[in-house]
Amino acid sequence: MSKKLLPRFLLRDFQQYVMQQFLLPEARIALTAARGAGKDFTGVMCANTLAVCKPGSNIVYLGVSLKAVKKILTANDDKTGKPMFMGIIDTDLLKPTLAGDYFHREMSCFKYKNGSILYIAGSDQNSELGTSVDALIITESSRIPRESWKYLKGNVNRANGRILEISTPFYSSDFNELIDGNLPESQRYIKVRVPANILHNADGSRVYPDDKLTMLRAEFDSSSFEQEYMCSTAVMNSFSVLGESLLKARRIPVSDFTLGQHRELYFSFDLGQSDYTVMYTCYRDEKMDFPVIVNRMIKNQTNLSEFIEEIHNQVNKYSTHKVNIILPFDAAHDIQGYSGKLNRKKEIEKHVPYNWRVNIIQRTDNIRLLQITRRVLETSRLGIIAGELGDAIIKELASVNYKENKITGKPTMEVDKRSGIYEDHVIDSLKYLVAFIFGEMFEEGYDKNVRDKIMKSDVARITNVNIPGFRGRAVDNLISEMMTSKLKGNSFSNFRGNF
Repeated sequence: MSKKLLPRFLLRDFQQYVMQQFLLPEARIALTAARGAGKDFTGVMCANTLAVCKPGSNIVYLGVSLKAVKKILTANDDKTGKPMFMGIIDTDLLKPTLAGDYFHREMSCFKYKNGSILYIAGSDQNSELGTSVDALIITESSRIPRESWKYLKGNVNRANGRILEISTPFYSSDFNELIDGNLPESQRYIKVRVPANILHNADGSRVYPDDKLTMLRAEFDSSSFEQEYMCSTAVMNSFSVLGESLLKARRIPVSDFTLGQHRELYFSFDLGQSDYTVMYTCYRDEKMDFPVIVNRMIKNQTNLSEFIEEIHNQVNKYSTHKVNIILPFDAAHDIQGYSGKLNRKKEIEKHVPYNWRVNIIQRTDNIRLLQITRRVLETSRLGIIAGELGDAIIKELASVNYKENKITGKPTMEVDKRSGIYEDHVIDSLKYLVAFIFGEMFEEGYDKNVRDKIMKSDVARITNVNIPGFRGRAVDNLISEMMTSKLKGNSFSNFRGNF
């Protein structure tokens, strides 16, 4: 092989194997390796080799964002003082820009003298190309929805091209499912997993000897270490909002489900207008010490008739006439938004018996509500059905993470809306259920002096409001009451009424 094709470092054994497989027509490879193994070096090395061996080829290097990929490839390395791509690509092979750079900013690409182009793209940009793609390399694949690059995949298939997915595991991601062999397309992929304890340098020495692994175990929390160094797909993310609580949640086997006399069902919605709608079904009766989540339904975009049909199915299954349907008012006290919720409520009421309660709960303090949600799971006040369905529910809930403070690297206690399988909709639906059933817990642990100050201000705290006869009130009067000074701007309220 020409020296111009070889990177300026000795290849580790897994890098040699990945490159050999990548050069085969229609190759599909999923690579997960320990932090520091050189995953992106491997990706750029494969891209460069194909670009030189196949003149005129089009290669796309896709990441979470264009900015992130550019930083990986073009920012100066602390050790060498040069951009990472210069440690792999012989710049004699590249066409420089007029300014003497090698990265063509107007097209976000590297151009080779033989006509090949290496495009840099982000899933936050429009990544459609009107040309065939000879290779698609995806970095941090576990953070990128597969839906976002389906058009690029079509371009690859048209050219009988190659796909290389590179990532550290991220709990509940499609990449984890791919590497574990659980996706329909998994059988097409060569799966390469290189944990730190088997990672070797080119000379055969271990990159992470036992003493170094021991030190790393002490420095990182167990989830981060297992994911980032041992390539585990089974551990929950460190920033998972409900991770530890879900591990402690009580599971109820279906075989233990003996229906009592006084059965009650709760259906909690997170109502997506243009994206996912999530509904949880919760069951309780006098024989049970706590309510149990027994079902969930997730649909892309809102089709209310499907959800109403599912409610009727669950009611028939559990033979109950006591039903609570929970709708959130989370429109930041916007009159138009609240009016929309009232219209949704009326629409549901047309298709359900009159004695079923359709409730709207007001927005409540998110941090407080998450604390209570964790507590009811950990203390077995709320259970989850066992079996595959319960496993799926836990997986979906565990996929929602806190945002990361970019400076400190610690969680900000604010939910990352795009971190979960279905973004934050699953956890919102659970929060609304908890707010409705466990509303009394909002008063627990509050300092009386602080509470008195809140009550004396215009940000009043209202808890467990349930006014008889509210159902027949005029919409205008209802909205007017919602917008009084008592409730306006109240982010701590757990306003609940049978409207």
